[in-house]
Amino acid sequence: MKVLALFTALLYIIFFGILGVNAYGEEVDQLALTSLLIKNKNYSRASAVLNQIKDPHEVIPERYFALRGVLELRQKRYQEALKAFESAKAEGLKGKDLAFGLAEAYLGLKDTESGLKILKEKGLDSDSLFYQLKASLLFEAKKPQLAWATLSEGIAKFPRFLPLMKQKWFYLMENKLFEVSFETGKDLVDNYPLSALDVARMGQKYRQVGETQKAIFFGELARLKDAKDEEIIKDLARSYLKGEKLLAAAQLFTSLAEHYPEYLVESSELWRKAGYPVYSERLAMEIRNPVMKYKTMLTLALLQEDFTKMALIGERAVRTELKEDQDIRYALAYAHFMKGEYDKTKAHLKTIGREDLFKKAVALREAMESCTSGEALCL
Repeated sequence: MKVLALFTALLYIIFFGILGVNAYGEEVDQLALTSLLIKNKNYSRASAVLNQIKDPHEVIPERYFALRGVLELRQKRYQEALKAFESAKAEGLKGKDLAFGLAEAYLGLKDTESGLKILKEKGLDSDSLFYQLKASLLFEAKKPQLAWATLSEGIAKFPRFLPLMKQKWFYLMENKLFEVSFETGKDLVDNYPLSALDVARMGQKYRQVGETQKAIFFGELARLKDAKDEEIIKDLARSYLKGEKLLAAAQLFTSLAEHYPEYLVESSELWRKAGYPVYSERLAMEIRNPVMKYKTMLTLALLQEDFTKMALIGERAVRTELKEDQDIRYALAYAHFMKGEYDKTKAHLKTIGREDLFKKAVALREAMESCTSGEALCL
């Protein structure tokens, strides 16, 4: 239904203009349209609709300014949001919407005293958002005991309100209470409607603070929820890499490469690092990007000190459009040098002009001259 409503709203905009009329000649309800666009996070379009209203008094002024305030809040423009809510108040807006809007703006501006003062109005504590905002303001005001008490009171009163539980987990993390946060996180996954991306972000947060095993735990839970999501699998692989579990990371990138061939490069590299050079080479052969394919295969041959294979791969590469690639040219020069084929080395070094490679090329020429003059023992 949300998709249908948004599609209808966009049709109004596209076909009848933001200030236009509908098919029956009636004016579009611009405030309702703005509210719908904000709900669907289409902030630029919502702003465009509001900007077409030249005089707020041509519509419902207090609602116009309240929507303007919400729109500014969603875009983290707190000073503008505060100004809009104050205008809404001047136009007669009262109640929870005004109080919570002002409190959130003050929170964004770190004016905790003003925000807490607003929340002292009667009747606000019957709403779950009251506890969320008050706890945030108290934490920002460096009053953790009062903040925890407020948060606990809110959770006891609204046990199914997900934002409060998320807030609890977040502040546990902020205070480095990782074991307690871990139990809270498991409770969240088991009993609340978290998305796969929400769970993956929890794992990401643990990885950032060095809690690798916890990061892997939530990363795997996220993968259970959505086994095909590219970002979730990549994020889990990063956690395995942080925990130095190369084989697990290699397997994840290989599964990604089945649907997204561009990950064959990372997959091949990880299998090599995990100690499986043959499988790494097999994956490298499947890389579709010719530059990355040849570079990966050259790297594998170099690490195995198989300079004959390096030379063969490189010579195949320079017979294609990759003949201008200086990384490949230098690798090929090095392979021929290690084989004692100095004429071929010189031929490839002549093509090197890139500054970072030029210094290496000069060093390789000097080494070759030492070999030729008998100053060093070479092939």
